[in-house]
Amino acid sequence: MKAVITGDIVNSTYISDPAKMIRSLKLIMQRLVEHGYVRAGRWEIFRGDSFQLVTEPEKSLLIALILRSGFRGGVYRLASPLVVEDMLDESIDVRLSIGIGGVGEISDPISESYGEAFTLSGKMLESITDEGLRLIVVTPDAQLNVHFEMICRLTDIIINGWSENSSQAVYRNLLVGETQRETADFLGISQSSVQNRLKIAHMDEVRYLLNYFKDQIIRVVR
Repeated sequence: MKAVITGDIVNSTYISDPAKMIRSLKLIMQRLVEHGYVRAGRWEIFRGDSFQLVTEPEKSLLIALILRSGFRGGVYRLASPLVVEDMLDESIDVRLSIGIGGVGEISDPISESYGEAFTLSGKMLESITDEGLRLIVVTPDAQLNVHFEMICRLTDIIINGWSENSSQAVYRNLLVGETQRETADFLGISQSSVQNRLKIAHMDEVRYLLNYFKDQIIRVVR
């Protein structure tokens, strides 16, 4: 059983520089690989503003929040000075659909792969676009999906309240798991500022939701 995350960039037609958008997307995906959330070769960008990745089910919601916070925080602008000029100037947001289920052989490119998780993920992305949501998790278990829909709707409300500054602090906390002092040093701000940003972002509640989701998924996988 795997998790397939399919996503697209919100209002991509209004992005100032599509080429920079793709480079910014690639940078964030590469960070996921570097920190062990996604295996190399298990992600792909297609149609210019869409992407797909394959990961373990218990990591999927965490990865979704890393992606949302990364784009909303415009963290690609914090990249090395050697590449930062190639990144987007603005912060953006993404829609994400997580499909959890069986998969067949994972192809290269992964968009040519097949299986239940791929089908669920792709179909639900179209559904949340129509409803105005930006995050959904779906499995073959209809009863479990009710719980996950509640989690996603609550999580969406929290994320929609994240400012660019809060999103950057959340991104570092989720991606790297670093201390507030380490985040402060990276962002060039005080530790109290990081603490305040995480508090405003409801980080304690986010962690609670992530742990609840992981517990539910582990029961399914087992």
